[in-house]
Amino acid sequence: MTQTNAANESDARLHGLYVSEVSSLSPEFNPDTYLYSAYVPSNQSFVNISAVPINENAKVTINGMEPLGELRHTKISLSYGTNTIHISTHIPNTNLTSSYVVVITRQQSGSDNLFDLSFSNLTLDRFFTSEVTNYYGTANPGVRQIGVTPITTNGSSVTINGKNVGSGSTQIVALNNETTIITVLIADSEGVSKTYTINVRRSDISTNASLKSVAVNQKEYTITNSNIMSYVDKGVSGAQLTLIPSDLSSTVKLNGNLIASNTVNVYLDSKQTNIFTITVTAADGITQKTYDLYVLRDLSHGSNVNQVSSTSLGSDTLIEIKNGELVVTEGKGASSTSQRGLNGSRNLIVTLNDTEIIKEINKASSTAKKMKIDYASLMGLDDRLTVKFSKNLLETLRLKESKLTYCLRTQLFRFWQ
Repeated sequence: MTQTNAANESDARLHGLYVSEVSSLSPEFNPDTYLYSAYVPSNQSFVNISAVPINENAKVTINGMEPLGELRHTKISLSYGTNTIHISTHIPNTNLTSSYVVVITRQQSGSDNLFDLSFSNLTLDRFFTSEVTNYYGTANPGVRQIGVTPITTNGSSVTINGKNVGSGSTQIVALNNETTIITVLIADSEGVSKTYTINVRRSDISTNASLKSVAVNQKEYTITNSNIMSYVDKGVSGAQLTLIPSDLSSTVKLNGNLIASNTVNVYLDSKQTNIFTITVTAADGITQKTYDLYVLRDLSHGSNVNQVSSTSLGSDTLIEIKNGELVVTEGKGASSTSQRGLNGSRNLIVTLNDTEIIKEINKASSTAKKMKIDYASLMGLDDRLTVKFSKNLLETLRLKESKLTYCLRTQLFRFWQ
């Protein structure tokens, strides 16, 4: 601090100005500068001010009070925020006076110690300043969590949504489907605190719960009316499923289990058809769509879905009667060949064992009222079923028409009478 040594009995200016607990005045003291400012931390509740006049006979008052003691200083209590201090000098028996003003800003309790607050994956409605306590932020639809990083001064403590966070450390906050409120509480060494609130909302939350593509063992299959038919070799016990949603911000579950990376390996049991349920939940957390994935074991040699192939499956005679129906299935009264088209669809051609079926019809006339040809376990949604009837079997069915009808049952459980 600069002091002026000039002495003049008619000079009412100050020779020096001292403020305790303040590192410096701004600007540096000069007798001809009459307005100053200074800052103190929130835990500084007072300052001592000493004003020394050039004329030793001049009378000095600070906020209307004369300085006390030999040090000629005055203790001034400070409120949070701006404190204005008036210093006046007057030479007795004259009209000579000078007035100085010192503005001391005491930091708000706990608040100004929050030097900065930054976010990842979030756009605020304004730049952060410690004076503003309420903000609104926008996150993209696919963002499920954001990072919050506080920077403090003077050793202040910070909690984010109730969790302690060190200065410069990042707290991860999960986002709700709609609005997420983030509360930042900062407290100074005296325990006095201040709260900042950030209201976070995802922009244009998507309601798209559609599947874009489904692949089994890296081969993509068509999605038809929420159903997917796929094929694997008859001897395999597992498959790799790749499930891609139309909106990457949506979530995908397979049989109720979350698929985190869009790809999952599944076990296939020995059944001809394994069925999986795919559930897609949109980014809004509400909209859902369910798909059924059918994984069928291909009965063709080599199971090359891009080739035409056929094979004959053996026939047996163990035709069953269930619930008043004469049930004809693969190997039990019928055999089939499979023809694969270039588009992956399949035509299953069924040849009936007429001799055995006619014998069973005659035996079951009193217990069976319907003959059912059931190929549900072998049929896909895009597959076709062709059944060959001999003249003898058709004639037998005609004669039994009053008591016996027949139907074909596919994977969709459609019946033809």
